[in-house]
Formats: sequence, C-alpha cells, structure tokens
Amino acid sequence: MEVFTVILVTSTAFIVMAINVFIFRFIVDKAIKKHIRPYLKKLGFEIDKSEWVGLFGSGDFTENEPSRIPYMPYGNPMQTVYVYVYIRKVNEIQTIRITAKIMTFLLFIRKVEYSKGFIDNITGRHSKK
Repeated sequence: MEVFTVILVTSTAFIVMAINVFIFRFIVDKAIKKHIRPYLKKLGFEIDKSEWVGLFGSGDFTENEPSRIPYMPYGNPMQTVYVYVYIRKVNEIQTIRITAKIMTFLLFIRKVEYSKGFIDNITGRHSKK
C-alpha cells in the first residue's frame, strides 16, 4: 500500500510539472508570435532566440515578488512569466538581450512589457499593451 501511494504521488507530481512546462512553452510561443515579434519588427529588430529567466527570476525588471505566484489585480488572477529575448537589428551581428514580461490570465495574454532601458532608448515608451 505504501509503495502504491509513493508511486501515485510521484507520478502525479511529474504529470503536474510536465503540464506546467507545456503551458509555459505555449504562452511564450504565443507571446513571441503574436506580440513580441511584430512589435520588434516594426522597430527594425529581429529575434535570435529566447530563454526562460528562471522560476523566481524577473530579469531586468526589479520585482521583489516571485514570478510564478498568481496575484489578483482588480479581482483577476494574473500569472507573470519573464523571458530573455535576444534581438538584433536587421543586417547586424551584435545581439541585445532584453526582458519581456508576459502577464497572462489563464492561457490568455493580457499584457507584454519590455525592459525599461531598451524601450526608453528606442521609442521613449515603457510598455506595449
């Protein structure tokens, strides 16, 4: 009985973690395809690659709260995912690393913000809705 319980708990934890990874990948791919890439293309940049900041990391944003805990602004449960995006100007070699802050409600992307330094230097704005 104890072995069955251990196997059940372990397999359930593994399944939950795998589902979270797939949800994360879905959200990041959707954000890059529908929000980040068109915005950067309009500014004359293209994406080289992207990578996850980490479970409790917030990249270039100065957030003190863990990024994987949902919070409730105005009663809506929001989840925040931080991603490093490596970009470069079209026809240039040098890459720039920026942080994209993707705020989601369930699987719907509500808002995408970019590193303050990048956006201030390029456009004078801080966020894209």
